[in-house]
Amino acid sequence: MVVLSFLIFIAVLGVGVVVPVLPIYAAKFGAMGIEVGFVFSALSISRLIGVLFIGSIADRLGKKKFIILGLFVYLISSILYIYADSLIKLIWVRAFQGLGSAMIVPLAMAYAGELAPSGKEGTYMGIANTFFFLGLGGGPLISGVLVKRWGIDSAFIGMASFTLIALLLAVFLLPSSVSSNRSLRGKTDLLGAFKIIFLNRFYFSFFFVGFAMDLSRSILMTFFPLMANSKGIDYDEIGMMVGFFLSITALVQGPFGKLADRLSKGKIIILTNFIYGVLLITIPLIISRCFLLLTVVLLGIFAGAGYPALAAIMTETGRERGMALSMSVLQVANSIGMSLGPVISGGAQDLFGSVAPFIVGALSLYIGIFLILSLPSQKSRYHEGYSSASCDKK
Repeated sequence: MVVLSFLIFIAVLGVGVVVPVLPIYAAKFGAMGIEVGFVFSALSISRLIGVLFIGSIADRLGKKKFIILGLFVYLISSILYIYADSLIKLIWVRAFQGLGSAMIVPLAMAYAGELAPSGKEGTYMGIANTFFFLGLGGGPLISGVLVKRWGIDSAFIGMASFTLIALLLAVFLLPSSVSSNRSLRGKTDLLGAFKIIFLNRFYFSFFFVGFAMDLSRSILMTFFPLMANSKGIDYDEIGMMVGFFLSITALVQGPFGKLADRLSKGKIIILTNFIYGVLLITIPLIISRCFLLLTVVLLGIFAGAGYPALAAIMTETGRERGMALSMSVLQVANSIGMSLGPVISGGAQDLFGSVAPFIVGALSLYIGIFLILSLPSQKSRYHEGYSSASCDKK
């Protein structure tokens, strides 16, 4: 778990370096709000296509080789960013990077899920998510310093450097998957898993919540830098705020992971997402830097608190259907949210102004909360597995 956690941290750190500069980089090519959304969505769309096929294949052929291939794609894409001299080329580079992402995050989380003992899913997924968000949060902090001193290209060079370290770790230190090919015979393929999700009201509700959580996060990551820059905030301060948001999101993973092992996972998701939505709506209305920083800190807490509970639910299902497959389903929800969020909110910004993207994010969270609250109040089904029997009852 130590090697895996460090690998997740280093790989995501490289990606996090470019997050704050991409909206501003795209704007230099004359991108409108919806076009900035397309730049961010390109990665998520290609990742969505990738995870539709990779999860079940990796359960059979082994996850390590796919993680190595994904990191190599990351390394190449980080160099291609420097040579992207138009908006179209930037979108294509993001799409290429998304294919690498499909092979890294869901499979690394699948490793963590396989290592988790029964009843400790929240704790182990909390640890994995901690290193994921620490990397994603540390990247913008480094990015702010690099860009201010050496320009935007230095962020892409930083991504290449961290990705190379992660690639070497994967090649020489990452063990083979703990699952055997035999143990996965007869398990559901991705199409079967989606059939279960969309026919089972319980699982569809939590699938949508995962979609809404990542849609709102994508909106925040895309339009917060633009909003802050329009208020006269410098690159290094924007990087610091984005870094604070993601670092605090990381730090709450462990405590809320342990909490998810003891309390109702659904109630944790409902409460934290409700507060998260309120904070999203207030972000564009804040003028003071101090209050903006405080709100970003609170956003980090409540945006991150629901992830361990959601991941724990999917880990429990993964023991029956295949861990890489289960985490790929979760990543599909992530990819759809990250794909649609910037585009929908970018269009909303063009039509209704700079406040609109944040309202879109909050509304998606509240729809997810409504779906959970509308579920029957009988025995929680996420302790019963991902069974087609429960699907048939619907």
